[in-house]
Amino acid sequence: MNRNKSLRWIQFFRYIVTGTLTTLIDLLVFHTLYIRFDYSKNTAVIFAFILALLFSFIVNKKWTFKGNQENTHTNWHVSQFIKFIFVAGFGLLITLLCVHIFINILELPPILSKLAASAVVFVWNFLANSFWTFRTTTEETSIKPLLPEKKSFPFELSIVIPAYNESERIIPTLQSALQYFISQNINFEIIVVDDGSSDNTADICTEIFTSTQHPSHYKVIQLSQNKGKGFAIKTGVLESKGRHILFCDADGATPFHQYKILRDAMLFSEIAIGSRYKDRSTVEKKQPLYRIIISRTVNIIAQIFIIEGIADTQCGFKLFRNDAGKRIFKKQKIERFAFDIEFLMLAKTYGYRISEIPVIWIDKDGSKVNGLRDGMRILRDFVLIKFYMMFGFYKKNSE
Repeated sequence: MNRNKSLRWIQFFRYIVTGTLTTLIDLLVFHTLYIRFDYSKNTAVIFAFILALLFSFIVNKKWTFKGNQENTHTNWHVSQFIKFIFVAGFGLLITLLCVHIFINILELPPILSKLAASAVVFVWNFLANSFWTFRTTTEETSIKPLLPEKKSFPFELSIVIPAYNESERIIPTLQSALQYFISQNINFEIIVVDDGSSDNTADICTEIFTSTQHPSHYKVIQLSQNKGKGFAIKTGVLESKGRHILFCDADGATPFHQYKILRDAMLFSEIAIGSRYKDRSTVEKKQPLYRIIISRTVNIIAQIFIIEGIADTQCGFKLFRNDAGKRIFKKQKIERFAFDIEFLMLAKTYGYRISEIPVIWIDKDGSKVNGLRDGMRILRDFVLIKFYMMFGFYKKNSE
């Protein structure tokens, strides 16, 4: 139920975008035929309607209601096209009736009349197409547990931690990681990727690791310059040797004992991601308001235009199988904050199953996020991701 409700909202926002473009096409054709070429009112309405109809069907089929079609039969397009025509035909009758009333009875200007009629039909079309034409399938499919990887790995778990000027916050994080995973008798490695820090982050991490019982299990990778969180995690993931890979933030906002929750979820999925918004009671200390606004805005835009169905794309606590993670990160092009969106989009593109699990979140002071600067970078990265998607930069056959 929650997934269907979330999907419906995503579809609604997409439908607004599609409907706006469709309405502009409709109005432009109507104005051209009725005002400039003096066609009859009804003829202009019909021609404008047909062109807008074709545009609307193609975009709705390929984008707006795409999420409804995952479990339908291969001939879905035939029945849906028939239903779409029926809905559109009824919408045409509504349009003709509204235009007649607005122009001849209410004596409104033609363009204003057509705009008002389009608004009425917009509501009708969304409801009819959403709940009937492109109805979300309720067919249940059996979910089989994943088979374990046959390949042998030196470690059961690799923990990748990106760090940029984290000399103070990373100390308790590393201490907590060592304490928890050693106590759980897990064969693990930790890879800290120093993202061009100007402080002594790398030295502190090296000092902590050399004092441990098995220092060879821990590694510090220093980048010569600051490249971004996404690039740092990519570097660590490609260096990892664990059967599973966990990446987490240097501030330790999610306690490491939450790893077990994600690990249990991976019985049925290749990827398990922590979430602060699936169950808000798990957030023990919230982020500052401006960061919440940025995070939710990013998520809404991402769900409308790139990836749908995930409540929290930005939580810095994600676990995945080695083969899946390396396959995805080899394709990664975004180097900074929007890399999470790209990661999840590629995961779905490759058919990996994603489990989103509520985890404890305790916000820590000292964030490097700059609201305006990083917000603009994320918007830029969204455009780049969409560009890469449209022009085939992520295609499987280019691997």
